[in-house]
Amino acid sequence: MDKKAIFWAVALHGAGALVRVPQPARYAVHKLLIAQKRAMDSAKAQKDLDQARALFECLASQDPDPLQDALDDARSRGAKGWAEPINSSLKAIGAEDWIG
Repeated sequence: MDKKAIFWAVALHGAGALVRVPQPARYAVHKLLIAQKRAMDSAKAQKDLDQARALFECLASQDPDPLQDALDDARSRGAKGWAEPINSSLKAIGAEDWIG
C-alpha cells in the first residue's frame, strides 16, 4: 500500500489504541468508486455516496489538494474500472466540478 495512503491515529476506546487509517481524501475516492460497484438501489451504495459527499464537502473547503491528488491517482489507473465510476458518483453527489 502506498505510504501516503495511510497514517496512524488513536482510536478513542478505553486507554486508546493505535490504528492505521486511510488518508481522508483517498477514503472519499474509495467511497465514490465502491458505490458504483454496488447495486445502485442498495442502502449500502447510498451510504457510500452519503459518506463520500460529507468528506468531499469538508475536504474541498479545507484541504482540496490531497483530494485532487487522490482523484488524479485513481483516474490514472484506467477509464472503465476507475475514472468512469468515480465520475458517475461525483455526479450523483452533486460534485460535478471535480469531474476530470
